[in-house]
Amino acid sequence: MFHPPVKTAEIMSKRCLVSSRILTAVLLLLLVMLLAGCGQKAAVNRTASNIAADQSTGQPVEQTGQPAGDAGTAGGDRSAPPPAPASIPRAEAEPAAAPPSSVSTSVYRPAAGGEKKAYLTFDDGPNNYFTPRILDILKANGARATFMVVGSNVVKNPDIVRLIVADGDGLANHTYSHDYKKIYASPQAFIADLNRCSEAVQAVTGQPVKVFRAPGGPQNLKPAFWQAVKANGYYSVSWNVVGGDASSTGVTAEQVYQNVLSGLDRVEKLHLTPIILLHDGAQLDTWNAPPGSPLGRYIESREAVLRALPQIIDLLKSRGYTFAIADQNTPAAW
Repeated sequence: MFHPPVKTAEIMSKRCLVSSRILTAVLLLLLVMLLAGCGQKAAVNRTASNIAADQSTGQPVEQTGQPAGDAGTAGGDRSAPPPAPASIPRAEAEPAAAPPSSVSTSVYRPAAGGEKKAYLTFDDGPNNYFTPRILDILKANGARATFMVVGSNVVKNPDIVRLIVADGDGLANHTYSHDYKKIYASPQAFIADLNRCSEAVQAVTGQPVKVFRAPGGPQNLKPAFWQAVKANGYYSVSWNVVGGDASSTGVTAEQVYQNVLSGLDRVEKLHLTPIILLHDGAQLDTWNAPPGSPLGRYIESREAVLRALPQIIDLLKSRGYTFAIADQNTPAAW
């Protein structure tokens, strides 16, 4: 059969069309791959941002996996991530500022006598792992401290609260929820949270707790809050020396000690009474976590406090201090 010849121009045109379609398909494929990569990067950035936000706001850190062993075990299997803790509180990290000059600080009364007093204080507990170990160190070294307790942790650990009192240490009110958005919503909300913590302690000890420490420090209390505090018979105790154990990057025992040493030097130059802020920490669902994770750093910082505490006690003793319990006679931090 006769076939008419195909012109060279037509052949070239068809080849160009095929090449164009192949190029278009390749470009579309590259575009899809690029968009997918951007989506993964955005997801990673969102995850990192969420973790950072969780650390700053005190919201639970998202972690998955099987339980990492018994809560009372220091070691345990670190191969699997632990379950998420109930909460990692946003802890106080810096020396608290003085209340505004327009606010009366009559909630403070100067300490009587010329004795050199220092106040060791531990925030955010009690918990069933670190708080008893701190109590053992205090007892072995002849020191006393005040535990600024969170009411929700009091409910979880009534026996630890009884142990604090039995050892001759003090209790103070650190609100029930330690939830900044909730407690600082209004003066009424703040007093309600203080009252709830006081009631939780009274249910265990038989005594209310009217001495308190405001989460984040007294600078969070506006004049209306101070008026409500005074009207309800509460006494504020702040701090002027920090161990730095609230850092989200973690801290070593040597850093905790050096932070306290430099803070002590500072307040002594100002002729102030040292009120030292450390943390025993909140009750967690697990005490095991991968090193370097937010929860892991939180736990490691609590361990650093335990290792530094005997040295801190020796330091205070070497400078002639006795250990006082925070109460309505505790002097102003600044």
